[in-house]
Amino acid sequence: MSWVSFEHGKRALEMGAYSQAFEIFKAAVFSGEDPAYYGLCDMALRGKLSNEQVTELKDMLQNAVREHNGSATYNLAVLLSRAARGFDLDLDKAVDLFNQACGQRIPEAYLALARLYIYDGRNHPLATKSNIVQLLETAMNMGQAEAACLLGKIHYSKELTKNPDVSKAVVYFVVGSQLGSEEAKRALVVLQTEYAGINFDRELTQAKGIVRTIKNKAFEQKYESSYDSSSAW
Repeated sequence: MSWVSFEHGKRALEMGAYSQAFEIFKAAVFSGEDPAYYGLCDMALRGKLSNEQVTELKDMLQNAVREHNGSATYNLAVLLSRAARGFDLDLDKAVDLFNQACGQRIPEAYLALARLYIYDGRNHPLATKSNIVQLLETAMNMGQAEAACLLGKIHYSKELTKNPDVSKAVVYFVVGSQLGSEEAKRALVVLQTEYAGINFDRELTQAKGIVRTIKNKAFEQKYESSYDSSSAW
């Protein structure tokens, strides 16, 4: 086991030791700790990497993508979609990479791709409401609270829909709030104020059932992962 970890890198980053954080995240990646890619991506988005480090990170990510690493694929897509320093804006390539990451079952990729279709890639042929909802529901069922919140907004926000469906919005906002989304909690307060005379017991029951299913699935996956690790020679 390596003496470095993602948490060590986070602490170095918080202390402003950027070169040290970069080396720690890089070492963690090479030791097989995929979450370290998120640390490197975050540094790039914050503009905390030198030109040499940006070049090195780009090579690392591209090599890892060729090796079908889902975490690297997702993070390279993020950098291209946000035009991080040293990464030219390329939405078409980002969509392709996000789709690859979805195929590799990276939960964040479904949410990121849906957001890209909604806000920056509206003219993409796959940026249909049905496809976006499917992406977000997949992300939500994988435990992504913000996906549930965005589903609520899609069904309620006048900016995102011409035909609001308050009932569906309540279900999704409740799911999002129970999964930990602060934005979903705030949205529920607004709905409760605006529709104070309406009973949403049916929607609350439906939402609680969805949350229960999500948490049970997460528990089962964690148990299976622990069992596989303890069974390994």
